[in-house]
Amino acid sequence: MSLRVNQPAPARQHASREVHGRATSRRPQLCHHIHLALVTQARHPPTLSASWPPASTRCSRVGGGGRPARTRRGLAEGIARIGGPAAQTAAPRLRRAWFSPHTFERAAYLRAVTALDPGNTDSLLTEGLWDCESDVRQFAAEHVPLDDSTRKQLSYLRDDPMETPEVRATAAARLI
Repeated sequence: MSLRVNQPAPARQHASREVHGRATSRRPQLCHHIHLALVTQARHPPTLSASWPPASTRCSRVGGGGRPARTRRGLAEGIARIGGPAAQTAAPRLRRAWFSPHTFERAAYLRAVTALDPGNTDSLLTEGLWDCESDVRQFAAEHVPLDDSTRKQLSYLRDDPMETPEVRATAAARLI
């Protein structure tokens, strides 16, 4: 068995794939897409809804996180950043997206719903304290309204040795 010195490493092979190049070049297109959708929302209300990839779209990669999921997460983040009355029309769709099978998307959805409709997020924030994603738990710990139930969960998060240091610190800060 001989080794070829000039054979590229697997990581380099993956990075040199054309698919990888297309994926990285889509970010400006996505931002432009969000901007156009929000600008035309007043005249064409279905535009933003039509740009949202269906939740039923399956990812071809093992472990999820394919292009439709990244697009939904990117749209949610963009909508939250832009804000305004046109973006607020997306809040119901973002609330439904909370039940996505792609857990890594939920932090973006929770941030977007909290930014667009802050008066109606108590139940999602409370549920977020028990989420499997640390980004969701941290955001929920920062913003959840305090009552007996949430204080108890924040105490648990603060004292849990398996919790991430960021979530533990956030929970401790909220309980002071």
